[in-house]
Amino acid sequence: MVRKLGSQWPAMDSADPPPPSWQPGPPPPPGAWVPPPAAPPQWNPWGAPPPPAGGGPGAPGAIPGWDPRPVRAPTAVGSGSFRARGVGELLDGAFTLYRRNFLLIVAIAAAVQVPFALIQLALYRAADLSGHLSSINTTLQQINARTQSGLYASSDQIDTLKGDAGALIGTFVLVFAIQYLVVRPLAEAATTRAVSDRYLDRPSSVGSSYGAALRRLPALIAMTLLLTLGATALAAVVIVAAVVAGAGGAVLVGLLALVAMAVGYVRVRVAAQAIVLEGVSGVRGLRRSWSLLRGAFWRTFGILGLLALIELIVSGIVTLPVTAATSGLDSGSRQLLQTALGAVATVFVAPITLITLTLYYYDARIRREAFDIEMLAASL
Repeated sequence: MVRKLGSQWPAMDSADPPPPSWQPGPPPPPGAWVPPPAAPPQWNPWGAPPPPAGGGPGAPGAIPGWDPRPVRAPTAVGSGSFRARGVGELLDGAFTLYRRNFLLIVAIAAAVQVPFALIQLALYRAADLSGHLSSINTTLQQINARTQSGLYASSDQIDTLKGDAGALIGTFVLVFAIQYLVVRPLAEAATTRAVSDRYLDRPSSVGSSYGAALRRLPALIAMTLLLTLGATALAAVVIVAAVVAGAGGAVLVGLLALVAMAVGYVRVRVAAQAIVLEGVSGVRGLRRSWSLLRGAFWRTFGILGLLALIELIVSGIVTLPVTAATSGLDSGSRQLLQTALGAVATVFVAPITLITLTLYYYDARIRREAFDIEMLAASL
């Protein structure tokens, strides 16, 4: 035996016989089956064979808890994966989600808007709205005729005018209160819940959406009352300025109040979404919206302007031709038609804004709070 200097393994002398395991066996007879060579063993620290390619946790021989398939976050139905979007992408995602869930969203809107239209029509009929409007028109013509003759309006005409105007104002205030304290919050909350469920790829229905809306209705009413109180306070400031500083001061204060109202309206525009989706109170919902939209005033203002323009165009397409074709009808028939067309336009047009605002709420959370990373971590 000869060992080479610096070699790790001993060299083999040509006179030494090879080890027994290296001895070749006899060749197989012609035509005999020869087994294929065995594959070299793969190292596995778990002591079990690795799962087959493309297999999952339930594949034969899989390592417990190991899954070779890539982990993905839930995708937004109709708008792609979770990521920040531009204005055009946001509107495109809203229309796509509306189209893919058309029946669900329209059913949610109709479930509250159609009964409200019937209640509104019943109140108008009970208060004889068309009769009061006709009486006001006749009284004003009589007062105008007396004025041209050099006479003042009689006390009977003034009393008639006050009674008709009071009936109209009382009816409109009642309808307005029902709409903005019950109908609108319910429709907004139910649509927001349904859109959020579909955006997060969760099941949704009309019943579950309105169940969530009813639970959040008190907070939404509180938010509406707070906003109404703020607008009333600004109007009172303008009136006081007009009394104290005159017309010039009133104009200046009025402009400042208008700017303050515009800023406040834009900054709290996703408060309802925060109240419904995060379960916070009315005050905390306003604060939450103010925080999420910080630094995004002009972007939000532009989105709201586009939504208002879209609603105006679509509503005009729905209502104007029919209204023009029935202009010769009596006041009662026109009132019935306008109420019906208003309900139809609200059912089909109002969800566009609500869908977009819900997606914008998530977009703001992605930009400010990395909501996309949070959803990815939740899916792991």
